[in-house]
Amino acid sequence: MAQSTAGTNLVTNYAAPWRVAARSVLVCWDGTNCPDETARVQSVSIRHELLNSALGLPMLGQGLASQATLTLSNHDGRYCASLNGSIAHTYYPNGIYRVPIRIAMGYSGETLRQFTGEIVAAPGSETTGRRTVQFQCQDYSYPLKQIKHVSQVTTSQRVDEAMDTLLDAADSADAAFAAATTWALDKGLAVIPYIWTDDENLWTELGLLAASEAGLIHFSKEAQFRFWRQTAFLERAHSVASQVTLARARCFALDDDLSWLNAYTKVIVEASPWRRSALAEVYQAQAEIVVEPGQTVTHRARFTHPVMSVLTPVEGTDYRAVTAGMSDLSDNLVLGITAYAQQATITLQNTSSTQAIYVLGLTVRGYPLEGRADDKQEYAATLVPAQVPGQKDYTVPANAYVQTRLQAELVGTRLRDLLQRPRRLIGWSGPLCPWLELGDRVTLVDAAHGFNEDCIVLNLVITASVQDMSMDLTLLPVANLFPYSGYFVWGTSAYSNNGSHRSYY
Repeated sequence: MAQSTAGTNLVTNYAAPWRVAARSVLVCWDGTNCPDETARVQSVSIRHELLNSALGLPMLGQGLASQATLTLSNHDGRYCASLNGSIAHTYYPNGIYRVPIRIAMGYSGETLRQFTGEIVAAPGSETTGRRTVQFQCQDYSYPLKQIKHVSQVTTSQRVDEAMDTLLDAADSADAAFAAATTWALDKGLAVIPYIWTDDENLWTELGLLAASEAGLIHFSKEAQFRFWRQTAFLERAHSVASQVTLARARCFALDDDLSWLNAYTKVIVEASPWRRSALAEVYQAQAEIVVEPGQTVTHRARFTHPVMSVLTPVEGTDYRAVTAGMSDLSDNLVLGITAYAQQATITLQNTSSTQAIYVLGLTVRGYPLEGRADDKQEYAATLVPAQVPGQKDYTVPANAYVQTRLQAELVGTRLRDLLQRPRRLIGWSGPLCPWLELGDRVTLVDAAHGFNEDCIVLNLVITASVQDMSMDLTLLPVANLFPYSGYFVWGTSAYSNNGSHRSYY
């Protein structure tokens, strides 16, 4: 949502014909104190995105990381990690990596945060009389891409509940992430019967969860992780009411693209249901496991199926513990098992001080989840006459979190209505409006092009030199963004005997 301008003159100063740029670049070298590096900054570029530019399709779920690139003067070697006494060498002698950075911009000494993230690379360059360094930064999706998570199966959770679990795991795994970020999650529209992770990175899983009901994820300028359900642009205050008017007089450049590449006659969605099966063997070791006297062996087992639960292996039924001469040593073996959805960690402790134990035929039994035949749903365009000539199908990428017919309908009907007509994407370039964020509504006015309509900000690119600051917006007109108008909003709309608003689809 748009950042608050309360207590500032930013709205007035943005509208003024003459503006005095203000900015700050703070780098937290020690993780706590953040020296101001602004005086060394020569250029800045920041990119925030909701639109998948490669596909030309808006709002398809998986998040896109915000990025920032800064060029700074390095004339004295301040950012050279190999130079004794430099700030980079003091804190990052092995090279600058994952250094917290905050960028703010505004006017007349007042600023708002434009990027929060980490420096993940800092290549330097030198030419005659000029030495610079380039800070390449990503938002806090970066640590989420590094954290691999494994879990047990959980049942009957909404998307936001599952996301909350994953974000808690990220907090536990990465103290820097926990210290820098917050999150705000819309209540999910559907319940997912079975959820688990198996060493996948958290950012990918969060994106798949959002995509399972055609929602969105991203980080705000101030490092707030946000999940927006597909109704967000009907509900969010800053998506419903315009946050600024973009007039021709303030425009540097204007692009208008009515692309047929992202228009389709049919959307195809597959749901992958699961069901719990009867007790079965889900793992068997391929060779004997040798545990030396007084030692403990940790054995990793990967199951043939995801499982709801497993039984602790029983000696004589699931394994044998013997000496090299096949004498029983089961009393000297302590077996423990920690099971997840698709794997387990099994510990084997030998309490004998003289004889090695040979564990034969180690087997794990459990209650597997069995995948049923995929349910394929097709959602044909409803416009008459059809907007797209011929036949052109869009197949939603496979998503293991889409497991029910309701989820398929949430995705299929929303994308059908979004993609059954070509979407106009408008590019607007002009002076930086520092409070704008992704998903905000703006009013575009340009009589020469016939524009006088409200749009949603899908992409926001900020560029700044020593004196100038500008922004490039990718805008999606709100006209026909949803099939109806006048939706009922809980807590806002009033009941009526007739002519009541629609609840949604």
